[in-house]
Amino acid sequence: MIDEKKPVYMIGIVAKLVGVHPQTLRFYEKEGLITSARTEGQTRLYSEREFRKIRKIVYLTK
Repeated sequence: MIDEKKPVYMIGIVAKLVGVHPQTLRFYEKEGLITSARTEGQTRLYSEREFRKIRKIVYLTK
C-alpha cells in the first residue's frame, strides 16, 4: 500500500511530469496551494497526495 503522505517525488520530476517549470511549483508553494517536505540539502519532495493536487492545479490553470 502506498503512503499518500510520504514525500517521494523530487521537484524536477514533478515539474517534468506535469509540464511546468520548477519555479512554477515554488510559486504554488509560496502562495500556499501546495506543501513540500525537504531533504537535508533543502530539495523539495512531494507526496502522492501533493502530486495529485499539483496535477489538478495545472489542469485548471491551462
